[in-house]
Amino acid sequence: MKRISLKLGVLASAMALLAIACQPNQKEFKLTATGLPEGINGTYAKVYDINNEVIDSVLIQDGGFVYTTPADDTVARTIMVGETPIAFSCEEGEYTLTQQTDEAGNTNLVRGGKETSSFVKVQALNDEVAAVNKKYTDLINAKMATVPEGEEPSEELVNEINQLQSDFFKEFRAISEKYYTDGGNTILDYTAFSYLAGQYDDAEYVEHFDAAGSMIKNDKDLQARYNMAKAAVSTSVGGQFVDYEIVNPAGESKMLSEFREEGKYFLLDFFASWCGPCKRSMPTLAEVEKQYSKILSSVSIAVWERDNDGAAYAEVVKTHKITWATMQDAQSKGVELYGVSGVPTFILFSPEGEVLLRGHDIDEVKAKLEELSK
Repeated sequence: MKRISLKLGVLASAMALLAIACQPNQKEFKLTATGLPEGINGTYAKVYDINNEVIDSVLIQDGGFVYTTPADDTVARTIMVGETPIAFSCEEGEYTLTQQTDEAGNTNLVRGGKETSSFVKVQALNDEVAAVNKKYTDLINAKMATVPEGEEPSEELVNEINQLQSDFFKEFRAISEKYYTDGGNTILDYTAFSYLAGQYDDAEYVEHFDAAGSMIKNDKDLQARYNMAKAAVSTSVGGQFVDYEIVNPAGESKMLSEFREEGKYFLLDFFASWCGPCKRSMPTLAEVEKQYSKILSSVSIAVWERDNDGAAYAEVVKTHKITWATMQDAQSKGVELYGVSGVPTFILFSPEGEVLLRGHDIDEVKAKLEELSK
């Protein structure tokens, strides 16, 4: 019986080897880097997954490395070459990274490989973005160079610069949209969408994220932005009041609804003690609170505070003489529930809890209340 078992074991091993031998060559992603600076020789180029976890690495030596891995173009990865992150998916084929120096003396890692590959098309996208960025940076610097030393730019010049910045973002968005396909699931789509994330308003972001491929949807940062945008859309004009428990640094809690008064409009102000625009809005907010006290209740909720004891918040309340209802949200829970992406954020509700106005300008709130009070 022992001899038979041995023969069967040998036979099984032989069949396993035969099965391996009969398999087709495994498809592979191969990345060859050359011309890297001497200073990073002996270090490792680390490979991160979409959640920024290290999953692999390759030693850099003699100014380069060769990284190979099974082909899988369905997930986004990043390889850190020195201080430079290179986004990629493991498309089948052979690709290159070559450090080059431009006319201005700037060094860049340039991608190479099949021109039709997403890996190389990302290079084309980045080149176009860099060119547009340089164009507008040069234009803005030329404008600023006309300002005499020690003087502030004129209002006219500030407006011209603001227009140039606006034009830059329009071109930046147009370039990114040219390379992005709704529902696309390549590293090119992932990179272009990452650029567009900061250009979309909340409603646009939700729409495009819903239609996006898995590579985008699996990114925790893009998913977090989606959750915030969705919350902002649901609490924009026409949306409804969302109640939640606010807990301050001392552990005391209150429901947001406790600050509302029956039959009155309700103004919710999210602010931060370190926020300049927030503090500049306080005098007008005080006027609004006093002028419309018969039809309005309001509360200023501090979020994103940088201390744990509430001292900075307390100082602002004292310095700016906040006499209306206020509380520090130690967990900044309201930020998530209301999709707050910046402070100050003002949300005005009807007595029934419908959102009538949402924005960052207290003067708009004042104008809306004037309209409602007629």
